[in-house]
Amino acid sequence: MMDNKKIDLVYLWVDGNDKAWLKERTTWANKLGLSDEINLNKCRYIDNQELKYSLRSAQMYAPWINKIFIITNGQIPKWLNPNHPKIKIIKHSDIMPQNCLPTFNSEAIETCIANIPELSEYFLYANDDQFFATKVTPDDFFDINGNPIVKMRKQNWQEDEIEKSLYKQSYKYTVEIFKQKISSKRNYLNYEIIHCLEAYRKSYFRECKEKFSNEFNLTMQKRFRAPFSIQHPIIKIFMTECKNCNFEENLSCNNQDTKNQNINLYLPLNDKNLMEKIILTQKPKLLCINDGEMVQDKYRKSLKELLEKLFPQKQPWEIQTIENEQQKNNTEQLIFAFNNDFAELFLNNSKQILGKYDNSKTYEITILHTNIQDSKKLLFKNNFPQNFSFSFIDLEKINNQSPYIEELNLTNLLTQIPHNEKIIFWGASIFLENIIEKYIMTQDNILGIIDISPNKIGGFVGKYKIYSPEELS
Repeated sequence: MMDNKKIDLVYLWVDGNDKAWLKERTTWANKLGLSDEINLNKCRYIDNQELKYSLRSAQMYAPWINKIFIITNGQIPKWLNPNHPKIKIIKHSDIMPQNCLPTFNSEAIETCIANIPELSEYFLYANDDQFFATKVTPDDFFDINGNPIVKMRKQNWQEDEIEKSLYKQSYKYTVEIFKQKISSKRNYLNYEIIHCLEAYRKSYFRECKEKFSNEFNLTMQKRFRAPFSIQHPIIKIFMTECKNCNFEENLSCNNQDTKNQNINLYLPLNDKNLMEKIILTQKPKLLCINDGEMVQDKYRKSLKELLEKLFPQKQPWEIQTIENEQQKNNTEQLIFAFNNDFAELFLNNSKQILGKYDNSKTYEITILHTNIQDSKKLLFKNNFPQNFSFSFIDLEKINNQSPYIEELNLTNLLTQIPHNEKIIFWGASIFLENIIEKYIMTQDNILGIIDISPNKIGGFVGKYKIYSPEELS
């Protein structure tokens, strides 16, 4: 069992929106004659703030993680407090030789992960687009003997397909290099690494690097990706073949968004509503939302909304940026609760209920409901100006959620709204009463609860009085 073992978490991260970094990358690409190639790889570097939400997911669902190391070229996310005791920024220069820097090649950086000072024997490795999606334990990553569980998936690449992909070329090269030195009954060219959180042991990592030291050194010196370079899956193959690690085979990538994946769910970045539906239906333990060369910018822009909904709990290492503070000051959040029967009544009386609103502000309205029809939801979105956004939380689904994502989202909204913003609940439902009592809500900015039931008007839920619509309009 791994209960008494320290397990760290390692990320590779780059702010691909940083102008100074982009300029340096372009300069080196021009030097090496690779300027055309780097323009095709926007998805490898662009920052959609996924790291913030990946760290949130780690604290929400894997709080047993010991230390979190973030490998960067020296960049620090604007929202991160680098002095938080659980997090440490590792510069490329801390783990790589000076003659290999600067590097823009994640494969080169990955060869040096085991050089991180203070890294524990057991660790997980992640990219910023990978998340913990439900509660996990160390046993999900390491077996009873402390050996990593190696997860790979079936693939059937054709030769012409390999030739068109730099990633597939270098993976094929990696497998062939391994076969030259170590024989195996399994043909790893028929598999590929699952793009999700991975488990390693530092000592196994170092043994593999020593076994293939020449190939590792050549890869480490390549500032950009190249066909003849080692990929880190060689370490997973080495652990499986030489260290008796547990090998688990997953579904092929093409089947992952249509068949239930209880462990790893891989989703190409797409429409946020479609992705949310798949995630909540399949309830995976681990999740990857992968940006790609064919992804449209509109999906990148809406990704943050989905991540904020999935991982709403702000963590102690997050700091408020000036940009976010300005946006927050210009946003008013309102929460209402009612069912389908009252939806039309709300729409007809919205001007009275909401009062006079400022067209220069943004209004984020959350509606807690039990059975609001899709046609009614559409009316909400169509009957208000562009500066209004609506999100709907179906309360009937809460008991079927694992974990209670909607409840977490709701309570986060209630506790994070500044005291100068007003909250009005519509409908004194049993759910609402339970939430108020469970979280002992005593916020001054909750004005009260609107209900049309005569027998409830004048009563209280916690400290909050129940009013008729006319009294609070």
